Amino acid sequence: MKTLLNLSLICTLIVAMSCDETKKVVGAAGEAQLTGTYVVKLLNNNQIENTITIGFNPIIKQINGDAGCNSYFGGYNVALFDLTFSGMGSTKKMCQPDSVMKTEQEYLSALSNVGSYSLVNRVLTLYAKSNNAVVISAEKQE
Repeated sequence: MKTLLNLSLICTLIVAMSCDETKKVVGAAGEAQLTGTYVVKLLNNNQIENTITIGFNPIIKQINGDAGCNSYFGGYNVALFDLTFSGMGSTKKMCQPDSVMKTEQEYLSALSNVGSYSLVNRVLTLYAKSNNAVVISAEKQE
């Protein structure tokens, strides 16, 4: 009887621990897909002309990239398909023409408005917090 009880206890512990490990694996898999560098193609439904990139480092939960003129960096948090950025900063160079700076400011502002994402066929789409409108669409770099 005591052996049966011990065996039941061991089985229960194994099941409980495997559920916890499954949650960790599923969470890590969701985060791992946001890795590497993407080239921004659309910003607020407008095609952009200058090169803007966004790179994800899932190990340290940081992003960095080129906003068209200046480099930028920050942290990010992802939970399932929710995505938020924090602690954003950038260099402060002035670039010409003025349209480059305008696009850069629009892009950095759009990042602060992101609330969720999808990643399908190497295309990263970032959606607004408030209304799920597409704010940024980017393709994964080779």
